[in-house]
Amino acid sequence: MLTLSSLSGIDLRGSGTANPSPRKVYVLPIRDDVMPPLVYLVRRGVKEAMEAKADLLVLDMDTNGGRVDVTEEIIEILNKFKGQTATFVNKKAFSAGAFISIATQKIFMAPQSVIGAAAPVMLVPGGPPQDMPETMQAKMNSALRALVRTSAEKNNYNIDVVEAMIDKSKELKIDNKVLNEKGQILTLTNTEAERDYGRPPKPLLSSGTVESIEELLKSLEFDNAARVDIRPTGVERLGMWINMISPLLLIVGIAGLYIEFKTPGFGLPGIIGIMAFALYFFGGYIAGLSGLEWIAVFLLGVALVALELFVFPGTVALGLAGAVMMLVALVMAMVDVYPGMPPIPRVQNLELPLRDLSIALVGGAVAVLVLSRWLPRTPIYGKLVSQTASGVSTVAEREQKQESRIGQVGVAVSPLRPGGKAQFGDEVLDVISQGEMIERGRSVKIVGHSGTEAVVEPAG
Repeated sequence: MLTLSSLSGIDLRGSGTANPSPRKVYVLPIRDDVMPPLVYLVRRGVKEAMEAKADLLVLDMDTNGGRVDVTEEIIEILNKFKGQTATFVNKKAFSAGAFISIATQKIFMAPQSVIGAAAPVMLVPGGPPQDMPETMQAKMNSALRALVRTSAEKNNYNIDVVEAMIDKSKELKIDNKVLNEKGQILTLTNTEAERDYGRPPKPLLSSGTVESIEELLKSLEFDNAARVDIRPTGVERLGMWINMISPLLLIVGIAGLYIEFKTPGFGLPGIIGIMAFALYFFGGYIAGLSGLEWIAVFLLGVALVALELFVFPGTVALGLAGAVMMLVALVMAMVDVYPGMPPIPRVQNLELPLRDLSIALVGGAVAVLVLSRWLPRTPIYGKLVSQTASGVSTVAEREQKQESRIGQVGVAVSPLRPGGKAQFGDEVLDVISQGEMIERGRSVKIVGHSGTEAVVEPAG
């Protein structure tokens, strides 16, 4: 038999296992109109909660509503969070706010708060919201009902209640009691939303009235959890505008770097190009899309292209690898990737970035073509060259020096494919053939110039 005395040598303080880490709660404010900047805040908050492996995500809701397309995007983001979700209607959740609330598993409401009035309206610039034409309204109602029905079914809400908030032609009747007459849009106070109906009794919409988020957390038994409040940074709106002009930024970046490569030294075109690409990546970073790693990949790609052009011309592999890295970085900077997702995004996640990149490449090609034909004939080009060139005081001197080289014969010191380097006396120049491949060691003759590069052909 095991006696008390026999336990004297046994450590009874515990098994030595570490205490489990406290559960985590993230609180995300939905306090503005449901417009594009709010998407950036929600995306950032959800990703932070997922990275922290949060157990509960709470929406602190007080909104008059907003755009349907933005609402759909926010609901899609919320669906990526795999923990528990809840909404605290902290005064009002009208229109799009009601849709977003239904996308969470539980709804709690503050005293004297309201939810509903989700019928679509048409916004007129400078005027109040107006009713849609009947045909358009019917089409929009059908789309909205399908969108919200999916969330209602997933989170076990009464679909008839939700549809009565959207469609004024729908009568809501439960337990032989008409809760919403035809021609009216359903809006519920906190006491109406938590009232029990049906058999067995079930709350109409709300899980209860609570005074604060602290009381909500206590109701869900998360009162001892570690809480993190997501705060708006103030740059979400800036990020929205940057991303709206992202194709233009890419065009400016491509054109700026083209001019920089075509002029000696380093100056204003290169600075403008770098700033345009920096803004592009900054917009993706603010939007919660890209991380800093893709900026590093892009810069590495630029470095490889520069090595191909200025150090190892004609090697092809360096330039090709650099170009691929730059393109991949530009696309991935705008791909919405969430923690736990596969590193290779799905095709539908690539559609928007690839569209923007295609627009930029076409626009950049047009800009480069125009600049290559028009810019050298303008005084601006002379100023760019004279300001950025090292050791070249005027355009006239540079042109005179180029003219003096025509007819000189030298030796290709690298393969010309078609660009590379050739030596003429003691001088090594950047050269380009007229399309043909010229092997290293072959004699070449200067027959003209293209920008800063000498145009050559095989000699003899």
